[in-house]
Amino acid sequence: MVGAMKAAFLVFLVGLVSTKTCLGQDCANVPIDLQACAIIFYLNNLGSNGPPPACCESLSQIQVLEATLGTNMTCLCTQAEVEFIIRGGIERLLSTVLLNACGVKIDFGITGNDPCDV
Repeated sequence: MVGAMKAAFLVFLVGLVSTKTCLGQDCANVPIDLQACAIIFYLNNLGSNGPPPACCESLSQIQVLEATLGTNMTCLCTQAEVEFIIRGGIERLLSTVLLNACGVKIDFGITGNDPCDV
């Protein structure tokens, strides 16, 4: 019985840690996944071949979400995702260059620190 309670508590804690929230907004059900862009975030440049297609596809999904969920919610969850991947976020110039390279136009940056009161 004690083992089952410990296991249940552990599952609860993992759920708390893995749920991305930003300013009280629950982003767990918002399908933003920028893992395909992680190498760009870590290296802090696009590399010689530009962003991987999967990264651009992920950024394009953010553009679609902005149209359906609204700018503020999409921005909050995007910032939370970037911060989840790389603590401290990314440089504004890299954010702008990456969005431009992928042909994505959204009303906010993806630095992980951009204000979302747009």
